[in-house]
Amino acid sequence: MTVPVLMYHAIGSGSSGSQQYDDADFVVSEENFTAQLGYLRDNGFVACRLDELTDFQASDKRRIVISFDDGHASDVGIALPLLEKFGFTAEFFFTTDWIGKPSYVDEDGIRALHRAGMGVGSHGVSHQFFNDFTFEQARQEIERSTMQLADIVGSAVDRFSAPGGRLPDRLAELVELCNLNYICTSEIDTCNENNYPLAVPRIAIRCDTSISLFEKIVNADPTYYRRHQLRKSALVLLRRMLGNQRYMDIRESLLELRR
Repeated sequence: MTVPVLMYHAIGSGSSGSQQYDDADFVVSEENFTAQLGYLRDNGFVACRLDELTDFQASDKRRIVISFDDGHASDVGIALPLLEKFGFTAEFFFTTDWIGKPSYVDEDGIRALHRAGMGVGSHGVSHQFFNDFTFEQARQEIERSTMQLADIVGSAVDRFSAPGGRLPDRLAELVELCNLNYICTSEIDTCNENNYPLAVPRIAIRCDTSISLFEKIVNADPTYYRRHQLRKSALVLLRRMLGNQRYMDIRESLLELRR
């Protein structure tokens, strides 16, 4: 049995914070988020944290993992009350340099998520792409962020998602040095015993993800996944040719033309 892992960013409207690039295309409206949680509940899905995905042979439950990147203020202001209303848990990954900044969660908010039974993980310190780092820079980003988050919640933080899905080199060494047990990527696939727990793929939920498309994502529609895997492969190749900075600049320009 495979498990879809959803990747959200902010819930609300418009752009959501102080990042270098506008992320409005990843801001899901509260109305859409509510409808998506309602679909999951009404169709018998059970939300799990990463540490609860231990038996992929189990077939008695329709499992889903809900995750959030960056640490937007809407994690606590909007997402948490709705998750609790529908009886779901989720994983939250924080960029620690942004904690307490305008539009982002503060330390009290992170503690509130932890007390509510949500997973707390690292999204790095600076939100820079990890494949641009040296090994030592990557180690310091992970160690600094996980230690800061551990100090906030009062327990070890053992999960990490890389900004933009750009994973660092020598990942196995970093896993051991930084005591990581779970790593989330941005690959297009469902979670299964072959990629869990150190290469967990996730599907980004965007501002324009309709409920019909959401249904295909959470029900692991093979046509949807094949099409988007091919698209992702093409984008990865383009990114390697252009480099992260040039790729993101072009992406930003194209998004501006669409608005």
